[in-house]
Formats: sequence, structure tokens, C-alpha cells
Amino acid sequence: MFDVNNAPVTRSELERFAHLVATSVDHLGIAPGEHDMAVAVADGADALLLPGGPATRDAVMAELDQLLAAPRRMAAMVSLLGWSPDATPTRPSWALVAVGRGGLPAVLCVRRLHEDDHWTLVDIRDAPWAVLSSASGLRAAIEEGRPLRLKVARSPELLQRPDEQPEPPLDERGEL
Repeated sequence: MFDVNNAPVTRSELERFAHLVATSVDHLGIAPGEHDMAVAVADGADALLLPGGPATRDAVMAELDQLLAAPRRMAAMVSLLGWSPDATPTRPSWALVAVGRGGLPAVLCVRRLHEDDHWTLVDIRDAPWAVLSSASGLRAAIEEGRPLRLKVARSPELLQRPDEQPEPPLDERGEL
């Protein structure tokens, strides 16, 4: 029997989903002082967005498990990160990474909190290890049903790209 939740996601679907999540973040006005991340999943033609922060981490984890319990075709994580579009100093930014079923490369969009009024699509090959780790965790959650673990990037190596830091920085469990 064909299950629509297992159909591979196309690039245009994934980009539309990323745009929908980015628009939701902007319209909801998620405040970086209160929230440092959000997880979203595709829900038909809509997206369900779950923001979280240090004060709500335990409650968010319980809700996140429920959000990912149903089969999902696409998921995204929005995180606070330092970013710059060029060689200028990095600025506080939202980084949105979206993945879909079927192994398609992740989509990455960023928006500086105070300088930008739109999101910029960034080649996933230019993503730091922290973003790649988020994409990997999301993909494992929607394709294999693995629990999504939330981590805070404290190591400067996690904020480097693979071309800057060829070996992935690992945690105490030997995981990125």
C-alpha cells in the first residue's frame, strides 16, 4: 500500500516548506530573548511550529516528542546563530535548516535579526557543523523515527564549516 508520508520530497516542496516556516517565524515574532530555537513539521499544506527556549526546554521536549510521533515528510529547525553574508563580522541571526524524506540535501536559510528584512538562501555546503548536525538529527527523526536530541553548540568547532574543520567535532557520546 502506498503511504503518502513516505513519498520522497522534491526540491521545490522543501523550499516552499522552508519559506513557510521562515514566514511563520517572522509573523509570530519569535523573540530571541525568550526563544533560542523552534522546530517545525509539515502538516498538509501548513507547518506546525514549536518555539522553545531555556526556560521551557523540558516542556518543549515533551511536545516535540508528540509532534514527531506522527509520520512527517518534512521538518525544520530554526536556531540562533552568528552569521554574515560576507567577510564582515557575524551578527545574531536565525538559521533555518529544513529536511525532507528521500535523501534530498537540506535547505538552509538565514536572516540577521536586526539587519535583514528577508531570509537568504545559503548553500548547505557552506553550513557550519552545528547546522549539519541539526539537519542530520531531523532527518533521522522523520525517516527512522529516532528521538530528536536538542544540544547547545558550545564548542567553537561546531560553528565552523567542514572546509574549515574537516573532522566533525564529537560530543562525549562520540556523536556530532
